[in-house]
Amino acid sequence: MHPDLQISRLDKLPTRLQPLAHSMLVDYPSSQTFSQFCKAISVASQTELNDCLPVFYTALNPARIPAVAYLDPLSLEIGSRLYIGIFAVRRLINSRPTPETFPYLWPRLSAWSRFLQTFEEFLIEALEVNSLDTIFRHLMEFCDYMCHKSASNKALLVSDPASAVLAVHAWQCCSDDFLNYGDELEMIRDILVDTKTPLDDILDGALLEISDLARLMVEQCKLAVPSRSSVTPFHLPNIWCLQMVLDVLAALDNIHGRKHDIMTSKHRLCVALIPMGFAKILAIAAHYLITDPEVAEMGPSGSGILGENCVMFLNVLHMKHRGDTVLRTAVKNGMLHTLYGFSKMSQLSETTQVILRQLMVDFLTPSTVYYYLLGDLQTAYTDLKDGIIKGRHFCEYPQLDEGWSTLIKAIRRRIKIRELFDSSMEPLPEVCGSAECGKIVSKKTLKRCSGCRQVLYCSSSCQTADWQSRHRFSCAKERSTCAKARIQFRPKDRAFFRFLLHQEYLRAGAAQIAFAHAMRWWLDPDIRLYTVFDFTVFPVKIDTRKVVSDELAAAVSRASGVMDMMMMRLPVGAGLGDFMFRLAREGSVVPDAVKDIAQRMHLLSETEIKAQMLAAVQKERVTTIVVDY
Repeated sequence: MHPDLQISRLDKLPTRLQPLAHSMLVDYPSSQTFSQFCKAISVASQTELNDCLPVFYTALNPARIPAVAYLDPLSLEIGSRLYIGIFAVRRLINSRPTPETFPYLWPRLSAWSRFLQTFEEFLIEALEVNSLDTIFRHLMEFCDYMCHKSASNKALLVSDPASAVLAVHAWQCCSDDFLNYGDELEMIRDILVDTKTPLDDILDGALLEISDLARLMVEQCKLAVPSRSSVTPFHLPNIWCLQMVLDVLAALDNIHGRKHDIMTSKHRLCVALIPMGFAKILAIAAHYLITDPEVAEMGPSGSGILGENCVMFLNVLHMKHRGDTVLRTAVKNGMLHTLYGFSKMSQLSETTQVILRQLMVDFLTPSTVYYYLLGDLQTAYTDLKDGIIKGRHFCEYPQLDEGWSTLIKAIRRRIKIRELFDSSMEPLPEVCGSAECGKIVSKKTLKRCSGCRQVLYCSSSCQTADWQSRHRFSCAKERSTCAKARIQFRPKDRAFFRFLLHQEYLRAGAAQIAFAHAMRWWLDPDIRLYTVFDFTVFPVKIDTRKVVSDELAAAVSRASGVMDMMMMRLPVGAGLGDFMFRLAREGSVVPDAVKDIAQRMHLLSETEIKAQMLAAVQKERVTTIVVDY
C-alpha cells in the first residue's frame, strides 16, 4: 500500500481531527461521529484533507458496497454506509492526492462509480441527496488531474472497461452546460478515443440506447453549428465541441479500422446519427471551414483538417444509408461549394484527395439518377457555375480535377434529361406483368400485387396465371430484399429511372445493343441474353450477359421477342441495387432479324453485317419500358 494511504498517516492530523478520523475507520461509525467528521472536514485545510486519505480509502473498500438484496428495504446501517461512501467519493476527488496513489485509488473509485451509476435514481430518493451529477463530473476532473503527467495512470484508466461507461455517464451529466465543462469533456474524449471496450458494452453499462448517445452528440455539435437558418450558423469559438464528437465517433465506430474486428460496431452509431440531422451539421461545418475567408483567418490551423474530417464523415453516413437523403442534405447545405473550396487549399493529404474523389465520382456522380437530388444539384450548380467557368482548371490535384470534370458532365447531362422528363405531360404507360399478356394500358386500370407491391396486372386472370407460373417464387424474395436493403424509392424517382433508362437506350442505339446480342448468338444460337445498364459509372456502361436464373430465363422465353430484359444497376448508398426492367415492343421482328443475321455472320462482310443490322433495328417500335423490380 502507498504510504499516503496507510493509517499511520492519520497521526499527522491535528488533535481535533485524529479521534474522529480513527472512529470513521470502523464498519458502522455512529451518525454523531459521521456528522462531526463532516463538519470538521468542511473547514479543514487542503493539507489536512490530504492527510485524511486513509479514511476515504477505507470507506471506499468495495466490500462495503451493499448487495442488491440489502437495498430495499434500506436499513439504518446500510444507509449510513452509503452516506459515508458517497461522502468519501466526494471528498477524495476534491482532494489532491499524489499521482502515485492512483493505482490504489482507482479500483475502489471505479467500483463505487459503477454502483452509483446503476442505482442513481434509487439512491437520490432513498437517501434524499441531491443529484449525483456533480460526482460524475468531478470524477472526470479527478482523472484528468491524476493522468495529466502520468502515462501509466492513463493506461490503467483506459484499460478498465468501467472507465468508458463512466465517461459516457459523465458526458450525460455535462449536457446541461457543455461549454462550462471543458476540462471534464477533454478527459471524456481521451477515455472514449483510447478505450478498447466495444460500443455495445459501453451502452449496456451506461443503461443507454444507441439513440441516446447519438442525441447527446448532436446536442453538443449544435453549439458549434446551430443550423443553416440561424443568424450565426457557425460558432467558431465552439469548434472544439464538434471536434470532440468527431474524435469519439471515429473511435467508437472504428471509422479508421484501427481496432480489431471484434471491437468494431460496424458504424452503428453513424446510422443512429442520420435521422437526427447529423449530415446537415457536417455539411454546414465543412462549408464554413473550407469556403469562408473569415473563418479561415480566425480559425485555428487545424480548421482545414476538421473540414476534411467533416467531408469524410459525410462519406461514411452516405455509405450507411440506402438512397439519396444524406447527399441531398449535403448538397442543400453547400457541398458543391465546399468541394470547389478544396481546390484553393494547398498541401491536401493523399488520403483527403482519395476521400474527395470518392465523394465526387463514386457517390455524387452515380446519384444523379435520383430525381430530387438532381434538382438540388441543379440549384447548387447554377449558383456556382459562374465561378467554375472563370477558372480553367478545377484544381492542381489531377485525381480531383478528373473527379470534378466527371461530376459536372454527369450533372449537365442528367439535368437535360430531367427537364425533358418534366416537360413530358403524358404519364408513362404500364404493361401487364404477365409475360404471356404484355398488354399496355393506363396505370389506373391495373391491379397491383398485394405482396411485393411492385408488379401490375391488367386483370385478375393474368395475375393468377403469373402467380402460378413465376411470381410466387419471386414475390417473397422481392419483399425480403427491399426490407433488408431498406430501399424506399419515391414514385417520382421510380418514374425517372424508367425515363432515364429509355434515354440511355436510345442514346446507345439499338443497333449497338443488337450487334452485341448477335455476336453472342453467333457463338451460341440458343443462348438467352439480357442487357445491363450500369449507372454506377459515368458514362453509363452497357453490357450483354447470359441469363443464368431459371426464373429470368423462363420470362425471356415466354416473351418470345416481344420484350427484352434489361437490368438497371443503381447506386444505393455505397452498395448496388440491380433492378430488372422490360423493353416492350410491338412485335418480335427485330430480335428475329438479329438472330437471322447472327446465323449468317460467317458469310457476310463487316460492312454487310452493319448495314443489315441497322436495317433491322430501324423496324423497331419500342412502346414502353416497364418496371419489373
